Amino acid sequence: MTVLGGMFERLGAASPPQEPQPNPEKQAEMRSAPTVPHHSHWHVVQDGKVLCSMIGEPMTEAQALEEIRYRWPNAEVIRPEPGPVSPLTARSRPQPQVHTQEPRHGH
Repeated sequence: MTVLGGMFERLGAASPPQEPQPNPEKQAEMRSAPTVPHHSHWHVVQDGKVLCSMIGEPMTEAQALEEIRYRWPNAEVIRPEPGPVSPLTARSRPQPQVHTQEPRHGH
């Protein structure tokens, strides 16, 4: 018996909720194509113009294309180009300038 199960039994409560079971279909899908990259950010492109960005669960290009073709039958998906680093990240913040002054003698 697990600790949680013992607590529920002592309290006279119903049995504890079952732990979530792994989804065999999802696991099989992930094992079947481990080398195919999964991304969570895609651009939806139609007639050479970016219509929108699709952000969500990581998926392959084929899965992303299947998702967007429901709404835009002639659209394509592309990976966005890496852009500038966000101004909110430490690498892009201006670093404080440390100015050292020569010590003043005689003061």
